[in-house]
Parts: sequence; C-alpha cells; structure tokens
Amino acid sequence: MSESDSWLRRFLGGSRAWVRDARGRRVLLVDVAKLLAGMGTEPGARDEGRERLAEIRGALVRGVGKRQWVHLALVVGLTLFAWGALLVSVYFTLRGATPTSGWLTTVGIGLNSLFTVELVFRSVRVIRAAHLASALVGVGCCASCGYDVRQLSAGADGALTCPECGAAWRLPRPGTTEDEAAAAYRDSVLRGEWFVGAMGRLGRWVGRWRRK
Repeated sequence: MSESDSWLRRFLGGSRAWVRDARGRRVLLVDVAKLLAGMGTEPGARDEGRERLAEIRGALVRGVGKRQWVHLALVVGLTLFAWGALLVSVYFTLRGATPTSGWLTTVGIGLNSLFTVELVFRSVRVIRAAHLASALVGVGCCASCGYDVRQLSAGADGALTCPECGAAWRLPRPGTTEDEAAAAYRDSVLRGEWFVGAMGRLGRWVGRWRRK
C-alpha cells in the first residue's frame, strides 16, 4: 500500500477500529475475519470449535448484518447531500454573479463537504464497531482479542478481565435478550459522542419502524 493510499484509508476510517471496554478504556477491536478464519481448526477440538464458530457467526449476523443497509444509507445520503451542495455552489459561481465572493463560498462549502464526509465515515465506523463488540461480548468472546471469557470470574465491579489482552467486559445477565444486551453496551460506548449517538438512535428508530 502506498503512502497516499494509507493516508486515504486513515482519512476515511479505514484502519482498525477502537472500542471502549467495560471500564471505559479504549481497546483495539479484534480483526473479526482473522478470528473466524482461525476458529474450529484446533486438533482434537474440531466439533466444539465448529459449534463455537457457528455461534459467533450467528451473533454477528444478527447484531451487525441486518443493520448494514442503515449504515450504507447514512453514508451515501449524507455524502451525496454534502457534494450536492458543493456542485450547486460551483454551478451558480460559474454562471457569473460576483466572482470573488462566489469562489469564496465554493471553497468554504468544499471544505465543509470534506469535513462532513470524514465525520460521517468515522461516525458510522464507530457505530459498526460497537455493534461488532456487543455481538462478540454477548456470546462470551473478548472483543479485543477473541479470547473465550465465558469461564472467567467477574471482579468487584461486575466486569471480567481478559487474561490475554487485559480488556474488561461485562457479560449479559441470564435471561437478557441479545438486543437488550447490545443496546446497553452501545449506549455506554457512545455516551458523550453526540453525533455518533444521534446516528445510532436514528438507526434504532428505523429498525423498530421496519419491524412494525
């Protein structure tokens, strides 16, 4: 990958995502593709490994896959709006009114459009990472390294600490549905990030509207 490609990937949020654990620390989200590719291949534990792999895949599909179209709609819609505003400004500037003020307006809208695109991509990335992390934790999998944390004991704060990477997670209480556990985790992760939180609430509202 060239240096320019690497810069573009970072600008659009293309590097590995970060999430917050149960104690509020930022940890790197596990590479889900590598995690799934390495499961179910251990000698002597193939049947159990395959069952675990199917469980995690099912949780990811339920927690993330069904919401992909909402994320895509947010990115495409807001990006088209930002660049549409820029093109309209360029059109009226080229038609001629006051060249100086017109071009200043165009440059201003162009910079604002770039900022909007970057903000939208990063916000959707944070929301998607929260969905992935909540789905993994919901089936007893460390969202930072993939370690099976189901048999660990929780600390005084109710969170258990992964022995592999040190990240802390709270497993869902017995009887808690996947949606309830995921919503509780995402709300704690997205607290204080007003734009990301607003987009997350919009996605949940659209999801409820579809189910009616």
